[in-house]
Amino acid sequence: MLDRIRNWGLAVLSVAAVALALSPMARADAPAPGRLSVEAPEANDGAITLRWTGRVASPMAAQIRNAFQSQRTRANRVVLKIHSGGGSVAEGEQVIEVLREIRKTHALETVVEQGQMCGSMCVFIYLQGQRRVAALSSLWLFHEVSHHDPNTYKITRLDRPAFERLVEKYYAGAGVSPDWTERMKPLTVASDYWQTGADLMRDKSGIVHVALGNQRERLIADRSPPKPAPEAGRGEPPAKPAPPPVTAPKAPAEEPKQPPSRYATMFETKACRALVPDQQIYVNAPCS
Repeated sequence: MLDRIRNWGLAVLSVAAVALALSPMARADAPAPGRLSVEAPEANDGAITLRWTGRVASPMAAQIRNAFQSQRTRANRVVLKIHSGGGSVAEGEQVIEVLREIRKTHALETVVEQGQMCGSMCVFIYLQGQRRVAALSSLWLFHEVSHHDPNTYKITRLDRPAFERLVEKYYAGAGVSPDWTERMKPLTVASDYWQTGADLMRDKSGIVHVALGNQRERLIADRSPPKPAPEAGRGEPPAKPAPPPVTAPKAPAEEPKQPPSRYATMFETKACRALVPDQQIYVNAPCS
């Protein structure tokens, strides 16, 4: 009986493992869901900072709208920091509508930081910033709209007309250079066209307004223990008296030099010497 129960349990676990392995959510090539973090104005020079990391997909638009509504009265500027390889066109255009609503009452800045990426639909979202900042070392991807298999997430079709529609709708109004746009288009035909922030600035694309350098300060946390709070009603503890200053010991005073005696020995003193009466000095003399 115990063996039968054990075998049945192992069979159930095996089926569950296979089902999980075949699930689209478990596939290594399936895009990770995006996430939003919010930083209060007090920590960011009076700006509401929204940081989106990951795929452009629902509920990105709703999360950005809700986060803004909860903070809108605390600042007059919004900074959207984004790190994304793209995603849903439909969700991306909803995000754009939310950002355009934000721009009616608040200044909007979009940022792609050092080593971060903005690709595909992310670029059209980034272009909504009235002030657009990107690092020279940021990575950018331009390509046609693609359709994917919902299970394998492999590309099944490229949609050139949809890409042309997005470029026509969002590039010119954002001040992207028409010359750069025409140079970029043929490079995206059935291709991924990669650029860096430095490339976009050098080619005067008009996508980035302000460049961030490649060097960024590394902050070190203060690990010193916190000072104990003073006891209630006693105020701050009295300061310890300062130790007395340390002084170097005085050198012993030199003994005053005696004037030379007129009876001093002229030569090195020997065991045998003789007195010269008229000069009152001793001189070496042979021992008798």
